[in-house]
Amino acid sequence: MATLSVKAMSAIARYSAIARYSALARYPTMSVRNMATKGETEKLPPPPEKLRRLQEKFQRPDGVPVYLKGGLMDRILFAITVALGVVGMGMAMNLYYTWFFPKPNN
Repeated sequence: MATLSVKAMSAIARYSAIARYSALARYPTMSVRNMATKGETEKLPPPPEKLRRLQEKFQRPDGVPVYLKGGLMDRILFAITVALGVVGMGMAMNLYYTWFFPKPNN
């Protein structure tokens, strides 16, 4: 079994340390984190009143799904979507029926 000299072992250790640090330097979140932690954070202005009212409306725990909280237009769009889904499923079932049970040729 061959033994490595102290000089060779220190060169290997140095190379592995350099490789480890260069891999960390290429890691993208490290640079982002450094930029994010430097300097002071500025305070954001309060949201506009209309946006605040909309947030309160959509986050209210009243049992209504969020896709229906927009009012009448949301209900109409939801009904149209459901109707088109039912029609599409019916057409698919009709297609499968004609594929599996073709009309006999006389």
